[in-house]
Amino acid sequence: MELQKKISEDLKSALKAGDQLKLTVLRMVNSALQNKKIEKGKDAELTDDDVLQVLSKEAKKRKESVIAFENGGRPELAEAEKKELVIIEEYL
Repeated sequence: MELQKKISEDLKSALKAGDQLKLTVLRMVNSALQNKKIEKGKDAELTDDDVLQVLSKEAKKRKESVIAFENGGRPELAEAEKKELVIIEEYL
């Protein structure tokens, strides 16, 4: 639960600071966490393990995207995915 609070607080800080990349990534993570909460049930609370599981899944998606973009000759998109991955890994 602490990890989810930290993500929410960092999202607010990114909004105030105007950090678009971090804001976008944290909103995406927040959305994935909400989906996990819905998946667990109506009144379920997410544990830190659940949050870490979601973060690991999102990090894996970014790593796969980096490889796909690099193989597809799209280094600019691969670089964008790498930047997102760095932000996600801060919480892992």
